[in-house]
Amino acid sequence: MVEKLILILGDQLTEDISSLRELDPGKDVIIMAEVLGEASYVAHHPKKIILIFSAMRSFSDKLRSLGYRVEYSFFDDPQNTQSLSGELIRRAEQFKCSKITVTQPNEWRVIEDLSNVPLTVELMDQPFLFHAIISPYLNIGLLKPLDVCKKAEKAFLDGRAPLNSVEGFIRQIIGWREYIRGIYFLQGPNYTQNNYLDHNRPLPSLYWGKESGLNCLDQCVKQTEDFSYAHHIQRLMVTGNFALLTGVSPYEIHEWYLSVYIDAFEWVEAPNTIGMSQFADGGVVASKPYVSSGAYINKMSNYCKSCKFKVAEKVGKDACPFNALYWHFLSRNRAKFQGNPRMAQMYRTWDRMNEDHKNNVIKSADEFLNGLN
Repeated sequence: MVEKLILILGDQLTEDISSLRELDPGKDVIIMAEVLGEASYVAHHPKKIILIFSAMRSFSDKLRSLGYRVEYSFFDDPQNTQSLSGELIRRAEQFKCSKITVTQPNEWRVIEDLSNVPLTVELMDQPFLFHAIISPYLNIGLLKPLDVCKKAEKAFLDGRAPLNSVEGFIRQIIGWREYIRGIYFLQGPNYTQNNYLDHNRPLPSLYWGKESGLNCLDQCVKQTEDFSYAHHIQRLMVTGNFALLTGVSPYEIHEWYLSVYIDAFEWVEAPNTIGMSQFADGGVVASKPYVSSGAYINKMSNYCKSCKFKVAEKVGKDACPFNALYWHFLSRNRAKFQGNPRMAQMYRTWDRMNEDHKNNVIKSADEFLNGLN
């Protein structure tokens, strides 16, 4: 007789997950399921789906080798209901068991789905340092955050890694990523609807591969399409910066990030996008918007050297659009940011410009924005 069903989700692939700690191999059954509902709530990059499904299958094999009974729903199984709640109900009927145990899911969407299941669902606490975004393997549980922190520390103690690298690595996991996780659950399931700056431009087609002429954007999008990966500066100061400067809907750019990156799970992606990248939460995550002109992109990359636009020019058809867009953003949002101490210097610089130049800047930005439409 089956006493309870243990649901293991696709981002909980670690043996010391809390739901497995009190499992009785003789009485309990582990449930895992590849379902369309989880694979299609956004247009996930195929590599992300492949990674998660293959990792789930390997983890289920490992659990079986440890003596656990695992009922696994493959994506192409004709009996698969294609939803987590549907598979729980199906398995509950199969084993005549109404008690489900699951470690608290990482996303509000899944929590809500499970709360509507007509079964007894017990949510177990998340362990400390549950995840980090240093790699997709950490995000789905194949690597354990505390383990990698300890290994990084040992590398420093053994003289194989410098202090500044190890300190930054550990701080990202123990500090920033856990902070971001806290923000996600503190702010609640409606956090992604925030739109402090009232930005409503539809996501431009350049994010899906239409050539823009801006080398930094075109290269970042192409890399994302090919590898489902981009590093911090590419995400924050190229694709994110452009979306913020041009007034793209924060929810649409949030869905894009969630779709295209292999390490994007909503608990970590949403606060970084809605809060840090787009300032749509009005300052919950970040104390100022992350915007820049072309000069910063030029400083942090070599994209500008091969771009048809000239990063040193401020206005005109050959000028880097980031330059005029930057000042246009500051000008149109002055009422919200002029009292921010971290932005006071930028507004003093804007105020020192002569009126003709400021008018040309606004005109250049308006022409570019109209072209995006």
